[in-house]
Amino acid sequence: MATPAHGAARQRRGWGRGLLISAGSAVAFVAIGAVAVRFIATSPVQGGGGGTSPASHSDAPLGPPPIPSATTRPVASVGANLLVAGRPGRLPWPAGGEGAVVVQGAGLLAQSRHQPVVPIASVTKVMTAYILLEDHPLAALSTGPVLTMTAADALGYDHAVAYDESSVRVVKGERLNERQLLEALMIPSANNIADLLAEWDAGSVPAFVAKMNRTARALGLASTHYADPSGFDPGDRSTAVDQAKLASVAMTIPAFASIVKLSHVRLPVAGEVWGYNPALGRAGVVGVKSGFTSQALGCLTVAALRQIDGRPTLIITVVLRQVLGLYQAADEDIALVIAAARELVARPVATAGEVFAEFHVPWLSHAVPAVAEVPAALLSWPGLQYSVVVRAGLGTRPWRPIVERSRKHPAKVVGWTIPAGVDAGRIDVIAAGRPTLHIGLRLQSTIPGPPPGWSPATPPVAQG
Repeated sequence: MATPAHGAARQRRGWGRGLLISAGSAVAFVAIGAVAVRFIATSPVQGGGGGTSPASHSDAPLGPPPIPSATTRPVASVGANLLVAGRPGRLPWPAGGEGAVVVQGAGLLAQSRHQPVVPIASVTKVMTAYILLEDHPLAALSTGPVLTMTAADALGYDHAVAYDESSVRVVKGERLNERQLLEALMIPSANNIADLLAEWDAGSVPAFVAKMNRTARALGLASTHYADPSGFDPGDRSTAVDQAKLASVAMTIPAFASIVKLSHVRLPVAGEVWGYNPALGRAGVVGVKSGFTSQALGCLTVAALRQIDGRPTLIITVVLRQVLGLYQAADEDIALVIAAARELVARPVATAGEVFAEFHVPWLSHAVPAVAEVPAALLSWPGLQYSVVVRAGLGTRPWRPIVERSRKHPAKVVGWTIPAGVDAGRIDVIAAGRPTLHIGLRLQSTIPGPPPGWSPATPPVAQG
């Protein structure tokens, strides 16, 4: 029976058989009586404690070395915490009602002092469209499945007209695809189409409304409650902040953005129908949704594409409860867009190749850097504080085996390596408790496994 000392000797002999350190193409060498080929497997293997696997002969396969330890460097470009110099300017909030500004990719910029929960009218349909596109995604040029209108759908139109709701005429037997239905929902703001789509998606309007409220909670819209899919019910209630956050998420869906930028659409029976967003086309506005009822007054969410330090930037503004209606709401939103754009600055966070972390193994005398894979900047405004967190790590299975194939050994592990360029973690930039920017880290150079003859007592060596 082998003693522990014999096992340690086998471990040292196992590492002493040789190790291919550099990654790359296959390397051929002449062995006694045979030709063998070494290659690096593409699948990583979980790190172990080093040494050989238990075996009773000297040809025991090598187990993976320990996982490299990581240390992070202070973020050279901004430090662990960033306070943008200056004081935030005063945004032109509406004299009545409420407002909010969100910058897509950067989070909430500002909000008016008061954020009461109020009816939001047809701004409700942003959530309706968002759920539909989450459940039934549309590709860039896709029209989606076709629905054939029923007698009940035609009666739904008559009902909407009788109650003076915004609507789009449909007739029994008419065929409308998903994109046309979403256009009818979002441009002429058809309440009858909202109900029709809700039933198609969830089986019934109440089931769809329950889904709307679940989705609001999942998105962190704590002050939002839905009562119907159209906004006609005054029980559809929210705040400007919640609706700005929702619009920011919805505008990341290409099909949603391509629909809400339209001023009018043409439908098979209804013909040409126009939208109700008076801000569209002004100050870079490319959507998204208006709403008006006697209880909600004028409500308008807009998204404007602006150039900030040469970068296209989407600014979302929302105003609610504007007494003079949608044109007043549009003017208020435009004023907020222009003022917010003046406040924004692009702040460098990382340059490509900048070192943010280092990895250490006991057999090397130097660390192997992890670097930012791309240059990155964050959108910020004066007075805003961010925290920057470096999360370095190579995962639980970073090592890739170097395998030797020969007549004697069809597949024999002779060493280990972690190739340059693998995922080495990320940098998170956090504002108001939420991540606003992620920057990937990559391993700058290969980490070799232990050299021939290495043991924990061996002094570390420089990499050749």
